[in-house]
Amino acid sequence: MGIRVSRRNYAGYILGAFFLITIGIRLYFAFQTPYFSDDSSYFVLRQIEEITRTGTPLYNDPLSYGGRQFFFPPLFHYIIAFFNLFMPLVFAAKLLPNLFASSLVIIVYFLTKEITRNRVAALYTAGISGFIPIFFQMTINRVSPYSLVVPLVAFSIFCFIKLHKDKKYAYYLLVSICCLTFVHASVLLLAAALMLYIIFLKTENIKESPAEIEVVLFVALLVLWFLLLIYKKALLSEGISIIWQNIPSQIIWKYFQNITVLEAVTKIGIIPFVYGIVTIYRYLFRKKTKFTYLFISFALTIGILLLMKFIVMSTGLMFLGMILTILYSMHLKHFRHFIKKTRFAQLGKFLLVSLSITLLLTQFIPSLVYAEREIHLSTTENQAEALGWISANTKPEAKILSIVEDGHAISYFSGRKNVIDSNFINAGDTGRIFDDIRTIYTTPYKTQAVELLSKYNIDYIYFSQAIKDEFGIDGLRYVNDRKCFELVYDSGNGKERIMIYKSRCRLEDI
Repeated sequence: MGIRVSRRNYAGYILGAFFLITIGIRLYFAFQTPYFSDDSSYFVLRQIEEITRTGTPLYNDPLSYGGRQFFFPPLFHYIIAFFNLFMPLVFAAKLLPNLFASSLVIIVYFLTKEITRNRVAALYTAGISGFIPIFFQMTINRVSPYSLVVPLVAFSIFCFIKLHKDKKYAYYLLVSICCLTFVHASVLLLAAALMLYIIFLKTENIKESPAEIEVVLFVALLVLWFLLLIYKKALLSEGISIIWQNIPSQIIWKYFQNITVLEAVTKIGIIPFVYGIVTIYRYLFRKKTKFTYLFISFALTIGILLLMKFIVMSTGLMFLGMILTILYSMHLKHFRHFIKKTRFAQLGKFLLVSLSITLLLTQFIPSLVYAEREIHLSTTENQAEALGWISANTKPEAKILSIVEDGHAISYFSGRKNVIDSNFINAGDTGRIFDDIRTIYTTPYKTQAVELLSKYNIDYIYFSQAIKDEFGIDGLRYVNDRKCFELVYDSGNGKERIMIYKSRCRLEDI
């Protein structure tokens, strides 16, 4: 006797396959290297090690900028630190972020199924959500809190929508919001979107439930209170410029770029981008559906912040990609219903196959291309060996000069002080520090270099191909003075050549 499998079971099997494919491809790329693709990952690793060792984060860091205080919510670090108790740190740091990011597939399925009441549309959207190019890129080989933040935001939206059916989801929502608040400051985006949603309902004379008002007000107050608690000192020292994270003006364009439509389409995917925008237009100006305003509020909040350069472009595009992908499910539902009413109804399966091929070309393949680039951006064995040499052959109090992109890696691999890294908040005049570093690397004058090396108490100068590319130089022009500068490490010839010079002179010596 044959075994009958219900449509619900089929949906579960397909969803499970989507999840396994997503996590499998992610881990395939992530474990191609034992290192990570961005410098910030090494900051997270240091915090995890400190939590594992002492139980508390390293808020007062003696190595960053030669010694400073950090401000950040620590839950993401604690989660990985817990698993680090019984598995190697690098393994946990590769596995867990990719597991968190892959969970978006499952959350988006239940979320889109709730708003569309269409299993096929929900399954297609779930499959797309696993391969949003910008999200795939930014979380596949980085120990990034966003790997947890984005799924938590999607889950919070799901709980908010379910409030009108079951009040128990209010508790799930509050737990989710509390977790978000302890993970990353981008929870402010969700709070702002919920507030805008209530404004939309008031404007359109759509009835909101008392539970919605209570939850939104509670979330807004909780988020503001907790983030003020964490960032109070930073706000007092940085003021309104904390929005731009005290990033040096010389490189702020790398973080807050002018966004173009072409770049947004490339990073999000052409189908969810185009049809997500179409859905926003349809429901904003033609149809009035209550919960659609929630997604529109989120998309508008991100869009406004991106245009005003109040949010880092990669962060904004990750959230926008998630929201537009969810909105695409509504378009897909209406498209399938439209086809069924036409003479092309018998071509429905053919159209779904064509759509699948299109999504493969515009979502899946670009995500793989970005993943391959991320792996190539990871720390090389050559760099790790050079920083390991510093750890083994320099004094513990030594201070190492390099560029922003190397700062946390220097502290992680060598255990030595850096001059600058990518955590700019509460780090002083980072613009001046950046200019002084550029001067040290580019000046032809030994006296000027020694003056700045003395100013920052720098003991070693790290020199690599990345530094050549950053400042457009071929080498340090004053290091032929063997009295003041000694070449203590040379990895050999080649494009990845790394040299380390010991600075022997101070102002009084010349």
